Amino acid sequence: MKLKVLILIFNIILVIIFLTVFSFSLFSADTDFIGNFFKNYWLFIGSFFFLLIGINLFFLNNRNLISSLEAENWSGLSQYLETEILKKRHLSFRKVRLFSEICILLADFDNLRELEAVLEADKPRFLRKLATRFAAGKMLTNDYESLASFSKKITAQSGQRQPWMYFYEAFAEQMLKNYTAAAQKYEILLRRAYPPLSRLLALYFLACGLHSYSGMPPDEIDRYIASQKAFLKKYSSYYWEKQRAKEKHAMHILVLTKTLNEALEWLSKEEGRFNQQH
Repeated sequence: MKLKVLILIFNIILVIIFLTVFSFSLFSADTDFIGNFFKNYWLFIGSFFFLLIGINLFFLNNRNLISSLEAENWSGLSQYLETEILKKRHLSFRKVRLFSEICILLADFDNLRELEAVLEADKPRFLRKLATRFAAGKMLTNDYESLASFSKKITAQSGQRQPWMYFYEAFAEQMLKNYTAAAQKYEILLRRAYPPLSRLLALYFLACGLHSYSGMPPDEIDRYIASQKAFLKKYSSYYWEKQRAKEKHAMHILVLTKTLNEALEWLSKEEGRFNQQH
Protein backbone atom coordinates (compact mmCIF):
# COMPACT_ATOMS: atom_id res chain seq x y z
CA MET A 1 0.00 0.00 0.00
CA LYS A 2 1.24 3.48 -0.87
CA LEU A 3 2.57 5.44 2.05
CA LYS A 4 0.45 8.43 0.99
CA VAL A 5 -2.68 6.31 1.41
CA LEU A 6 -1.48 5.08 4.82
CA ILE A 7 -0.87 8.67 5.96
CA LEU A 8 -4.36 9.65 4.79
CA ILE A 9 -5.96 6.69 6.58
CA PHE A 10 -4.00 7.45 9.74
CA ASN A 11 -5.17 11.08 9.63
CA ILE A 12 -8.79 9.99 9.21
CA ILE A 13 -8.54 7.54 12.12
CA LEU A 14 -7.02 10.16 14.41
CA VAL A 15 -9.69 12.71 13.51
CA ILE A 16 -12.49 10.15 14.01
CA ILE A 17 -11.13 9.19 17.44
CA PHE A 18 -10.91 12.82 18.49
CA LEU A 19 -14.38 13.70 17.17
CA THR A 20 -15.89 10.62 18.86
CA VAL A 21 -14.45 11.56 22.25
CA PHE A 22 -15.37 15.22 21.80
CA SER A 23 -18.92 14.45 20.58
CA PHE A 24 -19.54 12.06 23.47
CA SER A 25 -18.54 14.77 25.93
CA LEU A 26 -20.51 17.43 24.11
CA PHE A 27 -23.83 15.59 23.81
CA SER A 28 -23.83 13.61 27.04
CA ALA A 29 -22.88 16.26 29.58
CA ASP A 30 -23.58 19.82 30.64
CA THR A 31 -21.35 22.82 29.98
CA ASP A 32 -19.59 22.47 33.36
CA PHE A 33 -18.52 18.95 32.48
CA ILE A 34 -17.29 20.07 29.09
CA GLY A 35 -15.23 22.81 30.70
CA ASN A 36 -13.75 20.35 33.18
CA PHE A 37 -13.08 17.91 30.37
CA PHE A 38 -10.90 20.39 28.49
CA LYS A 39 -9.29 21.50 31.76
CA ASN A 40 -8.45 17.94 32.85
CA TYR A 41 -7.58 16.50 29.46
CA TRP A 42 -5.73 19.39 27.84
CA LEU A 43 -2.59 17.24 27.70
CA PHE A 44 -4.42 14.60 25.65
CA ILE A 45 -5.83 17.22 23.30
CA GLY A 46 -2.44 18.90 22.89
CA SER A 47 -0.74 15.54 22.28
CA PHE A 48 -3.35 14.67 19.68
CA PHE A 49 -2.78 17.83 17.67
CA PHE A 50 1.01 17.56 18.13
CA LEU A 51 0.95 14.02 16.72
CA LEU A 52 -1.35 14.96 13.85
CA ILE A 53 0.72 18.00 12.86
CA GLY A 54 4.03 16.15 13.34
CA ILE A 55 3.08 13.26 11.05
CA ASN A 56 1.87 15.57 8.30
CA LEU A 57 4.93 17.82 8.55
CA PHE A 58 7.19 14.76 8.32
CA PHE A 59 5.38 13.61 5.20
CA LEU A 60 5.47 17.06 3.57
CA ASN A 61 9.17 17.57 4.34
CA ASN A 62 10.05 14.15 2.92
CA ARG A 63 7.53 13.83 0.10
CA ASN A 64 10.21 13.72 -2.63
CA LEU A 65 12.17 11.07 -0.75
CA ILE A 66 9.05 9.00 -0.07
CA SER A 67 7.82 9.27 -3.66
CA SER A 68 11.18 8.10 -5.04
CA LEU A 69 11.31 5.16 -2.62
CA GLU A 70 7.77 4.08 -3.48
CA ALA A 71 8.50 4.24 -7.21
CA GLU A 72 11.91 2.58 -6.74
CA ASN A 73 13.32 5.50 -8.72
CA TRP A 74 16.92 5.08 -7.51
CA SER A 75 18.46 7.63 -9.88
CA GLY A 76 15.82 10.21 -8.90
CA LEU A 77 16.40 9.40 -5.24
CA SER A 78 20.14 9.80 -5.73
CA GLN A 79 19.68 13.22 -7.34
CA TYR A 80 17.39 14.35 -4.52
CA LEU A 81 19.83 13.20 -1.82
CA GLU A 82 22.77 14.70 -3.69
CA THR A 83 21.03 18.08 -3.62
CA GLU A 84 19.99 17.76 0.01
CA ILE A 85 23.34 16.52 1.33
CA LEU A 86 26.14 17.67 -0.95
CA LYS A 87 24.69 21.02 -2.01
CA LYS A 88 22.40 22.11 0.81
CA ARG A 89 24.41 20.32 3.53
CA HIS A 90 21.28 18.91 5.21
CA LEU A 91 23.21 16.19 7.01
CA SER A 92 20.70 14.00 8.82
CA PHE A 93 22.09 10.55 9.62
CA ARG A 94 19.16 8.76 8.00
CA LYS A 95 19.59 10.57 4.69
CA VAL A 96 23.39 10.23 4.74
CA ARG A 97 23.15 6.48 5.34
CA LEU A 98 20.62 6.07 2.53
CA PHE A 99 22.71 8.17 0.15
CA SER A 100 25.85 6.12 0.84
CA GLU A 101 23.95 2.92 0.03
CA ILE A 102 22.40 4.39 -3.12
CA CYS A 103 25.85 5.51 -4.32
CA ILE A 104 27.16 1.96 -3.98
CA LEU A 105 24.02 0.49 -5.58
CA LEU A 106 24.38 2.79 -8.60
CA ALA A 107 28.20 2.54 -8.64
CA ASP A 108 28.31 6.31 -8.20
CA PHE A 109 31.70 6.34 -6.52
CA ASP A 110 32.46 9.97 -7.33
CA ASN A 111 29.54 11.08 -5.17
CA LEU A 112 30.54 8.55 -2.53
CA ARG A 113 34.01 10.09 -2.33
CA GLU A 114 32.51 13.57 -2.16
CA LEU A 115 30.18 12.42 0.60
CA GLU A 116 33.17 11.07 2.53
CA ALA A 117 34.92 14.45 2.25
CA VAL A 118 31.80 16.30 3.41
CA LEU A 119 31.35 14.03 6.42
CA GLU A 120 35.02 14.20 7.34
CA ALA A 121 34.76 17.99 7.43
CA ASP A 122 31.30 18.44 8.96
CA LYS A 123 30.13 15.18 10.54
CA PRO A 124 33.07 12.88 11.39
CA ARG A 125 30.82 10.97 13.79
CA PHE A 126 28.60 9.93 10.86
CA LEU A 127 31.68 8.88 8.89
CA ARG A 128 32.83 6.59 11.70
CA LYS A 129 29.38 5.02 12.04
CA LEU A 130 29.11 4.38 8.29
CA ALA A 131 32.76 3.47 7.79
CA THR A 132 32.07 -0.04 6.46
CA ARG A 133 30.02 1.38 3.59
CA PHE A 134 32.83 3.66 2.49
CA ALA A 135 35.30 0.80 2.89
CA ALA A 136 33.10 -1.38 0.67
CA GLY A 137 33.07 1.37 -1.96
CA LYS A 138 36.87 1.58 -1.94
CA MET A 139 37.11 -2.19 -2.28
CA LEU A 140 34.73 -2.20 -5.25
CA THR A 141 36.88 0.39 -7.03
CA ASN A 142 40.10 -1.49 -6.16
CA ASP A 143 41.34 1.64 -4.38
CA TYR A 144 43.39 -0.27 -1.83
CA GLU A 145 45.76 2.57 -0.97
CA SER A 146 42.79 4.65 0.10
CA LEU A 147 41.19 1.65 1.83
CA ALA A 148 44.36 1.09 3.87
CA SER A 149 44.69 4.69 5.03
CA PHE A 150 40.95 5.05 5.66
CA SER A 151 40.78 1.82 7.69
CA LYS A 152 43.79 2.78 9.81
CA LYS A 153 42.25 6.18 10.54
CA ILE A 154 38.90 4.71 11.55
CA THR A 155 40.39 1.97 13.76
CA ALA A 156 42.58 4.57 15.46
CA GLN A 157 39.55 6.76 16.16
CA SER A 158 36.91 4.14 16.94
CA GLY A 159 38.91 1.31 18.47
CA GLN A 160 36.97 -1.92 18.90
CA ARG A 161 33.66 -0.22 18.19
CA GLN A 162 34.33 -0.83 14.48
CA PRO A 163 35.56 -4.45 14.37
CA TRP A 164 35.00 -4.87 10.63
CA MET A 165 37.42 -2.04 9.93
CA TYR A 166 40.25 -4.15 11.39
CA PHE A 167 39.45 -6.74 8.76
CA TYR A 168 39.48 -4.13 6.00
CA GLU A 169 42.80 -2.81 7.26
CA ALA A 170 44.33 -6.27 6.96
CA PHE A 171 42.64 -6.95 3.63
CA ALA A 172 43.99 -3.72 2.15
CA GLU A 173 47.52 -4.68 3.16
CA GLN A 174 47.03 -8.05 1.51
CA MET A 175 45.84 -6.52 -1.75
CA LEU A 176 48.78 -4.09 -1.68
CA LYS A 177 51.04 -7.16 -1.41
CA ASN A 178 52.21 -6.23 2.06
CA TYR A 179 51.76 -9.86 2.98
CA THR A 180 53.68 -9.87 6.25
CA ALA A 181 51.73 -6.90 7.59
CA ALA A 182 48.46 -8.49 6.42
CA ALA A 183 49.24 -11.82 8.10
CA GLN A 184 50.09 -10.09 11.37
CA LYS A 185 46.87 -8.06 11.31
CA TYR A 186 44.77 -11.17 10.58
CA GLU A 187 46.43 -12.92 13.52
CA ILE A 188 45.60 -10.00 15.80
CA LEU A 189 42.01 -10.02 14.56
CA LEU A 190 41.70 -13.74 15.32
CA ARG A 191 42.84 -13.19 18.91
CA ARG A 192 40.10 -10.67 19.56
CA ALA A 193 36.40 -11.29 20.16
CA TYR A 194 35.31 -9.87 16.81
CA PRO A 195 32.22 -10.84 14.76
CA PRO A 196 32.35 -14.51 13.69
CA LEU A 197 32.19 -13.70 9.97
CA SER A 198 35.21 -11.38 10.14
CA ARG A 199 37.14 -14.03 12.10
CA LEU A 200 36.24 -16.67 9.51
CA LEU A 201 37.48 -14.48 6.66
CA ALA A 202 40.68 -13.63 8.54
CA LEU A 203 41.43 -17.30 9.11
CA TYR A 204 40.56 -18.17 5.51
CA PHE A 205 43.01 -15.61 4.08
CA LEU A 206 45.67 -16.53 6.60
CA ALA A 207 45.38 -20.22 5.81
CA CYS A 208 44.97 -19.92 2.06
CA GLY A 209 48.00 -17.94 1.02
CA LEU A 210 49.46 -15.93 3.91
CA HIS A 211 50.58 -18.69 6.30
CA SER A 212 54.19 -18.46 5.07
CA TYR A 213 54.25 -14.75 5.94
CA SER A 214 53.31 -15.30 9.56
CA GLY A 215 55.93 -14.63 12.20
CA MET A 216 55.36 -18.13 13.59
CA PRO A 217 57.47 -21.17 12.60
CA PRO A 218 55.81 -23.35 9.92
CA ASP A 219 54.75 -26.12 12.31
CA GLU A 220 53.37 -23.62 14.80
CA ILE A 221 51.33 -21.68 12.26
CA ASP A 222 49.92 -24.96 10.90
CA ARG A 223 48.84 -25.98 14.41
CA TYR A 224 47.42 -22.53 15.05
CA ILE A 225 45.36 -22.56 11.84
CA ALA A 226 44.16 -26.09 12.57
CA SER A 227 43.07 -25.16 16.11
CA GLN A 228 41.28 -22.01 14.94
CA LYS A 229 39.56 -23.93 12.18
CA ALA A 230 38.50 -26.68 14.60
CA PHE A 231 37.04 -24.00 16.87
CA LEU A 232 35.01 -22.42 14.05
CA LYS A 233 33.90 -25.83 12.76
CA LYS A 234 32.06 -26.39 16.06
CA TYR A 235 29.40 -24.04 14.78
CA SER A 236 26.75 -25.53 12.52
CA SER A 237 25.87 -24.39 9.01
CA TYR A 238 22.65 -23.03 10.50
CA TYR A 239 24.73 -20.84 12.83
CA TRP A 240 26.71 -19.37 9.92
CA GLU A 241 23.57 -18.72 7.91
CA LYS A 242 22.09 -17.02 10.95
CA GLN A 243 25.19 -14.82 11.24
CA ARG A 244 24.85 -13.83 7.59
CA ALA A 245 21.14 -13.16 8.03
CA LYS A 246 21.89 -10.84 10.96
CA GLU A 247 24.00 -8.66 8.66
CA LYS A 248 22.19 -9.32 5.39
CA HIS A 249 21.38 -5.63 4.93
CA ALA A 250 24.97 -4.54 5.59
CA MET A 251 26.51 -3.34 2.36
CA HIS A 252 29.97 -4.70 3.20
CA ILE A 253 28.52 -8.20 3.67
CA LEU A 254 26.90 -8.02 0.22
CA VAL A 255 30.25 -6.99 -1.28
CA LEU A 256 31.98 -9.93 0.41
CA THR A 257 29.34 -12.54 -0.49
CA LYS A 258 31.51 -14.51 -2.95
CA THR A 259 34.48 -14.59 -0.57
CA LEU A 260 32.26 -15.64 2.33
CA ASN A 261 30.89 -18.52 0.26
CA GLU A 262 34.45 -19.65 -0.51
CA ALA A 263 35.44 -19.35 3.16
CA LEU A 264 32.47 -21.42 4.31
CA GLU A 265 33.26 -24.07 1.70
CA TRP A 266 36.87 -24.16 2.91
CA LEU A 267 35.71 -24.45 6.53
CA SER A 268 33.67 -27.55 5.69
CA LYS A 269 36.76 -29.32 4.29
CA GLU A 270 39.12 -31.37 6.40
CA GLU A 271 42.49 -29.95 5.32
CA GLY A 272 43.87 -27.06 7.33
CA ARG A 273 45.28 -24.92 4.54
CA PHE A 274 46.19 -24.89 0.88
CA ASN A 275 48.26 -22.65 -1.31
CA GLN A 276 46.53 -19.93 -3.26
CA GLN A 277 47.84 -17.54 -5.85
CA HIS A 278 48.17 -13.97 -4.62
